[in-house]
Amino acid sequence: MANIDSYEKWKTLRYSAVLSRGNFNKLLHDDFALMDDVIFDYGKINANSAPLTYKDYVSYVFRYLTKHYRNEYIIKNALLNHLIDEYGTSQTIALNEFAVGTSIADMVLFNGCSKAFEIKTEHDSPKRLASQISNYSEIFQYCYLVAHEDYLSKYQKEIDANTGIIKYYINRGHIYFEEIKPATKNTQINPYLLMRCLRTEEYKMIVRLYYGSLPEMNAFTAFTICEQLLSQIPAESLHQLFIQIIKGRKNNMKYLKKYDKSLRQMCLSMHLFPNEYRMINEKLLTPIKI
Repeated sequence: MANIDSYEKWKTLRYSAVLSRGNFNKLLHDDFALMDDVIFDYGKINANSAPLTYKDYVSYVFRYLTKHYRNEYIIKNALLNHLIDEYGTSQTIALNEFAVGTSIADMVLFNGCSKAFEIKTEHDSPKRLASQISNYSEIFQYCYLVAHEDYLSKYQKEIDANTGIIKYYINRGHIYFEEIKPATKNTQINPYLLMRCLRTEEYKMIVRLYYGSLPEMNAFTAFTICEQLLSQIPAESLHQLFIQIIKGRKNNMKYLKKYDKSLRQMCLSMHLFPNEYRMINEKLLTPIKI
């Protein structure tokens, strides 16, 4: 039994590698080595003798992991699909793995407000959750914990009263989300932390929009001068400028509805636009020959 458990554990890890950004970057360069190795080790799927493609295999791996090992990719992808259904307009911006201080938010959303989501899968622990939420609440208006319904109790004591809670549960092989506690709006914003989340041209643009122009500065003084000026902007105004600036980034959110539901998180994390998505889809349609 121990050997079987070890075998299954290793298989899920190898399957998880199939649904990784590294593997999909390789596919873009016609490198199918990782997938061929996994197929060789664990066999092809049964498709009634029909020709199999790598897309068939990716779909099989996705279904297998959804049923047997709901890792970060599976839950992130399901949450993204849920958010697209709820907020997926042309004015919505979704970003994957947004760095805030010493933490990285699993997903952030910008429409008329800013939202940060921290996901805890069935395989995670509460370690660092308190500091993660604390960081996010310093620049995002609404912060949410997303966790499996059976494990909520071990996470709830780590978050503050302002943090919203979204549970996910499994029903007949599908993942569903339900908001069980709304987030309370954060009315303050930390300009010093915000500066370190933005690109140079973005924080300069905030200064220009609020003050009407940029003061004299050079490459060595720009950060210090802009940091001082941002610190003097009222919190509500700074929040709205933050949202406006981030929504100016190139983003593929409006295209995600057209992509395969199982690959939307991959497309978001790799910033794939329609022409790149078509390219990787063509690669996946390559027949498996091993």
